[in-house]
Amino acid sequence: MPYIDFVQSWIDDTKRARSPDREDYEDDHPRPPSKKRRRRSAIAHQPDPRGCSSQRRADSAMEMAVDDPEHTPTQTTKKRRGRNRAGSQGETQSTSPSKKSKSITSDHTATSSSSAIKAVRYQDLPEPMESCTLQLRKVSERYGVRKMFEEMEEFIDGHDLVGQVLLNDIKSQSPSERMFQRPYVMCQAQSTRRRLGLDPTLREVNVIVAQAQHCSKQEAPETAWNTDVQTLCLNMAVGLSTHSDKVASVNVTTAKANERFKIRTGEPVTVFSKVVDFVILLRASKKLAANRRKLFPEHNWIRDYNHLQYALTSSGPISVSIETKIEGEGQSTGRRQLMVAAAMQFKRLESILSSLTSAEKEKLGDSIHLPWLPMLFVQGPIWYYLVAERTEDHKTILHEKSMIGDVKTIGGVLKVTGAVLLLLEWSVQKYQPWLEKVMDHLTEEKVDSLFSPRQNTEDMSGVSNDQSS
Repeated sequence: MPYIDFVQSWIDDTKRARSPDREDYEDDHPRPPSKKRRRRSAIAHQPDPRGCSSQRRADSAMEMAVDDPEHTPTQTTKKRRGRNRAGSQGETQSTSPSKKSKSITSDHTATSSSSAIKAVRYQDLPEPMESCTLQLRKVSERYGVRKMFEEMEEFIDGHDLVGQVLLNDIKSQSPSERMFQRPYVMCQAQSTRRRLGLDPTLREVNVIVAQAQHCSKQEAPETAWNTDVQTLCLNMAVGLSTHSDKVASVNVTTAKANERFKIRTGEPVTVFSKVVDFVILLRASKKLAANRRKLFPEHNWIRDYNHLQYALTSSGPISVSIETKIEGEGQSTGRRQLMVAAAMQFKRLESILSSLTSAEKEKLGDSIHLPWLPMLFVQGPIWYYLVAERTEDHKTILHEKSMIGDVKTIGGVLKVTGAVLLLLEWSVQKYQPWLEKVMDHLTEEKVDSLFSPRQNTEDMSGVSNDQSS
């Protein structure tokens, strides 16, 4: 065959092999999806911005999933298993699709791989919880809580934020920053900000701003935000505070809740017991240190003012709880954690007040009422304040939330610093004197008299006790 005929024959064979008219063409060359199919596939596979359906139900109805030991229906699906290494044909097995909620910690071990889940509304708990919008006019004036938040609002509006020296440094660095051109931004000698503590240096502020911007740009996880930003903000405020020797900020992400103060349903099941990320801790005054002997021994026979089992917080009472999440996420989860943290703290304080006699309660007068507990919620660089209330019928109400500032800006750092300084002052000047007054009225080994040592030992060993809730 001439060379030219050979080449032409090869070209013809190649064309026939690639021709769409060939019967087995689609087996080797699947057709690309049409525009309509591609559009449907893109819609089906894009992430749902509202999250999973179970999370939406929990957020909308303020519900929590818990295991139901009495009702365990079996829901099975057939799954064909492949051959194992020995070559035997796999058998058909039943698998249960049910999963335990990640936000639940059960006090008893599940005996079946399949457990039914039921929704328990916060309002239906023996000690119910709910949340509502924060309105300052409804916040209690008792123990100076409303006054503190009113002063915090002044900082949020940009009033009395910074001293003359720091203001000049900021103007030199950022002359076009409009916020610091306003006359009321500089604090006077007798202003609230001067009373609370010193000004930070511009270098300290710039470090926090740079770290927050870096974490935001890198979409950093919560641990990075806590280490690189939130810890810096809290420690800087504590160092600047007039009461720096009486307070501390403590990371409690690895702490555990005391079994006696966990929030439970009517059954021996814990609803939610995960603790928050940070707390403001009072370094025990002489009175509180002396009165610790009156407290009932808790975990490892430590006499503790708090609802947590954690060595770093056992030295003094917790005054403020702080929950953190990553930027743009975790609002509903953070709200639940703060609500439960407040309920556990109220439960701890009630256990102290419950041991007072009628005569002692009369002597306490208005101090017999629990204070409203201020709290902080941090979402990436943005800080919010909230407050929790305990009603006479043992309901915990979380009033949420008002934005303080964004620490990706210099102004935001100064607003957050002022807000934390106010919380530190309230802890020392209002919360601590109230707790000291209550403890002064108690006799030794009288606190928590409602709980016997035997009950306490059972709780510490993980055995549920309905009476202790």
